[in-house]
Amino acid sequence: MNQSESRNRKLAYLGFIVLLLVPIVLLGMPGGGSSTPPGLLSSMRSKFELGESDIGKIDPTSAAMNMVLLGFRGIAVNTLWSNMDHYKNTKNWAQMKSTSDAIIRLQPHFISVWRFTSWNLAFNVSAEWDSVKDRFHWVKEGAKFLQNGIDINAKNPDLAWEEGRIIGFKIGMSDEARYFRKFFKNDPDTELYKGGPDPKLNEQGLDNYLVARDWYLKANDRELNQRQRILDRTLFRSYPARSYFDYAAALQKDGVFGEQTRVAWDDAYRDWTTKFGREVFYVPEVPEVGMSMEMTEDDISRQAKTGDEERRLRKAVDDYQKICNYRYWRERARCEREPQMADAHREIYEAQVAYSEQRLTEAKALVESGMKNFAAMLKKYPDLLQYDDLLLEDALTAVLMWQYILKLSGETPTDDYPLKVIWDSQQGRIPDVQARLDRWLLEQSRNIDKK
Repeated sequence: MNQSESRNRKLAYLGFIVLLLVPIVLLGMPGGGSSTPPGLLSSMRSKFELGESDIGKIDPTSAAMNMVLLGFRGIAVNTLWSNMDHYKNTKNWAQMKSTSDAIIRLQPHFISVWRFTSWNLAFNVSAEWDSVKDRFHWVKEGAKFLQNGIDINAKNPDLAWEEGRIIGFKIGMSDEARYFRKFFKNDPDTELYKGGPDPKLNEQGLDNYLVARDWYLKANDRELNQRQRILDRTLFRSYPARSYFDYAAALQKDGVFGEQTRVAWDDAYRDWTTKFGREVFYVPEVPEVGMSMEMTEDDISRQAKTGDEERRLRKAVDDYQKICNYRYWRERARCEREPQMADAHREIYEAQVAYSEQRLTEAKALVESGMKNFAAMLKKYPDLLQYDDLLLEDALTAVLMWQYILKLSGETPTDDYPLKVIWDSQQGRIPDVQARLDRWLLEQSRNIDKK
């Protein structure tokens, strides 16, 4: 082969390469100004929202890191995951958090990183500290970390739901809930927050359950466009209304009674029955017919077109009501809205306070009246007794309180008293209830000593 033939062949190869580049350039042309129409791939990214900017806020550090590592990103992430697990096991929390930050720079849209790390910080790391203030700090760190993930993954419903769980469940139902709920509105870092809330988590100074409800609502809005991967869909979408129930119950535990608590239960009932209860779901059991939690027998008969469809629809409504504990919460809210039930909660709480202050005569009168009102309401709403719930715990607490008062007064309990049926049927739960009551009374006595 002579030199001329070799040169011609190289020119032909070059021309062929240029010819192949032309459609690639046209297909990948970015959308510039009005004079530069976007290429096919850019148009498809915009149409189907496949670009990174369509997912959420772009982190420039993650983009730069990916450019530097190119094809080695997977190896780097695997190494960092291994390191983070090591730091977790050795309780090196600072290194664990910095390593997780490095992982999310490499994989900002890998949802598991955000869920795992935020849970670790809020639930596991916080539990390793002795001071309640330090524990609250790490709960906040978990919630704040997750908020960054929500910004970067603005369409993902799972992360918004997880944020609601940290703020609602972890702050409101942990062993330290009595303190965490106060800290959420009045942060213990008075130098930084001047006695108010941390604005990153609670800008308006609301109750933690109301803030959690806002996050659950955001999760529901996102779930309409992107599938969630946490719970059954009916259960997932019930959480905004469930937060109202938690809020109303928490007010009672905090000793807040009267109109505020009654309105909270009323709002919970209305949200549960008219919003969530009327939402239409298309479930696999009856994909051709929409069902809702509040469907009556007449609704089912009108909706179904055949006898078999009616049977399947009736069973689906019953099954999904059980998944969400729908009938119980509806009945519970009806019961709690009544003044007699509000009186029962108030009297039992005030009896505990009077007992801790050694006002035994007053405490006995209050708890006996509270037990009587409680028993009357449970007789009116007997279905509530079918469920293992905090309401039964309140009833057991009342009986325990009554027994404590009689023992201290040197009196013998009678064989027949209100709530005896519950006491006899719930013996297995009594040790846990008693431990919580004793802990509460101890805290009350310490508070009295400080005064």
